[in-house]
Order: sequence, then structure tokens, then C-alpha cells
Amino acid sequence: MLALLHPATAVSQSLLEASIPLLSKEQNEGAIAALAPSLGMHVAFLLKTDTDKLNNVTQLLVKEMNSSKPAVRRAFTSLAGDIFYEGGGFLDGEKGVAFANALVPAFETSLKNASGNLLNNPAGALEGYVAAAVFLGPFLRSEQFSEYKLCVCTGLIDTS
Repeated sequence: MLALLHPATAVSQSLLEASIPLLSKEQNEGAIAALAPSLGMHVAFLLKTDTDKLNNVTQLLVKEMNSSKPAVRRAFTSLAGDIFYEGGGFLDGEKGVAFANALVPAFETSLKNASGNLLNNPAGALEGYVAAAVFLGPFLRSEQFSEYKLCVCTGLIDTS
């Protein structure tokens, strides 16, 4: 039902403040899978409206993308991917670029974990696929991220 709520400043902000912390503590994989996809459009909306209310959400998102629980890590990585594909237009603004830069290390870790340990990775390859899709999709298309920077942050080019 949360996916039916249309993004608006008050609705999106309240929804994210209430649901993001719950998502990180949820134990049921079915509930995680239902809740996470409904939040991406609200984060993207708030980034497009250039709000300052996403600092806690950004920090929690980065933290949980590196969680020790595979289900939580998968959900938050998918949520981060949804945010960039739901409304990548926010990468033109200052807040959007700051948000993206905050998530780069978490995506980088996801990509390294998936590529270095594919068969034994308890979360599977999803995290790596999402990271690669974000790096090669919205980041590459954005004027804010040059191809060289993209290759350096993903480890595709050795700068030493």
C-alpha cells in the first residue's frame, strides 16, 4: 500500500523518517522485499526538491548497504538503485550530487564483494549488478561524473 502514496514533501519526509529505521530492523524477508521498493520514489522526490531533510536517511542507507545481514544489505542496495533509476534527474542539483557521492563507497564495496566472491556471497550477485547498473547508467549519463572518475571509483582503472 505504501507504493500507492504519491510523493509530496510532507508525505515523503514522514514516510522516510518512519520507515527507513524500521526497514533496517525488520527480520522478515517478505516484509523487507515489500517495503524497500516503495521508498525509492520518495527519496528521489525529496532530492529533486532540494530538501535538507535527507541527511539521516543518507547515513542510514550507506550504513545498511554494508550491513552484515544479507537480506538487509540486498534491500538497501536495491533501494539505492531504485532511487537513481526512479528519478535520476536529481543528479543535476547540488544535494543530489552530494547524495550520490555519499553512496559511491557503499556501491564500490558492493561491486568488490560481488566480483571477488561471487560463488560464496550470501547475498548473491544482486548487489554487484545494482552497483554496476548505477555506475554505468545514471552516473555515466550525468555531467557531474566524468567517465574517468567513474572508472577510478569502480576500480576499473589503476591510477598508481
